[in-house]
Amino acid sequence: MNLTRVARLDRPRVVVIGSLTKDQVIHDGTRRRQIGGVVWYAGTTLAKLGVETRIVTRIASKDRQLCKALEAAGVETRVELSAQTTTFVNEYTTEARDGRTQRVLAMADPIQASALEEALIDADLVYLGPLHPADLSEEALSFVRRKRESFSLALDVQGFTRVVHDECVLPQLDGRLPSLLAACDAIMANEDEACLITGLSRASNAVGDLAHRHRSSDVVVTCGAKGAYVAQKEEIHFVDSNNIVGSDPTGAGDVFFAAYLAHRINNVSTAEAAERARDLTAGWLVNPDRKALL
Repeated sequence: MNLTRVARLDRPRVVVIGSLTKDQVIHDGTRRRQIGGVVWYAGTTLAKLGVETRIVTRIASKDRQLCKALEAAGVETRVELSAQTTTFVNEYTTEARDGRTQRVLAMADPIQASALEEALIDADLVYLGPLHPADLSEEALSFVRRKRESFSLALDVQGFTRVVHDECVLPQLDGRLPSLLAACDAIMANEDEACLITGLSRASNAVGDLAHRHRSSDVVVTCGAKGAYVAQKEEIHFVDSNNIVGSDPTGAGDVFFAAYLAHRINNVSTAEAAERARDLTAGWLVNPDRKALL
């Protein structure tokens, strides 16, 4: 199964799975509190582009209002209650290696297979967007694998390329990642994650290596303000960002990948889908109202 199969459907439904978060973003000494997580950025982007979108997430009972913003954007929500809601602190500084340091103040309980049983029945594309290795339970991952023939599968690798230690987010490969990648129809990584997975030092080489390993998958490697690489069957395209950046790039990679997928499942070529995703992301980055503040 691949994205071409989804593109043949009249109105495909995409289900995005992962933590909805309460983020604190610090930039130039200013702290903003806003909604975040792959399910937020990808979910709202897919819905904006006319895709039937459902998210599956876990949040604390006291934070149920977070879902109202998703529902207002046209996203269906399926929520498991948790003892707490995942909370990230993203601080942008010139001293950080990639411009950002991250801390995790709280983590929701893992999403369970029971939350997926009904949610995935009519799914055409399932988009896994974990933020850390424990975002989805082992049973949930096993359930997705068992049902794999019923839908196409997309993965944002970030949750399986990091570990949380004493609130700090550190790079580390998860042993489950190779088998997950082998099951995917679309893979997204940022530059550092792609290099960590492949052991290579340049994004251009890493995307080629990933495309060679996963010949039936779409591979997307984002490089921040520099642009992004997309590959399918080892045909690689680079899309320049046109140097358009925003003061807070949190979520830009999620927006890009979601827009790319939305166009791909509408039968757009990889190169054109990437260009359209670039343009949408650029517009999103300079939109002062793009963030949902808490």
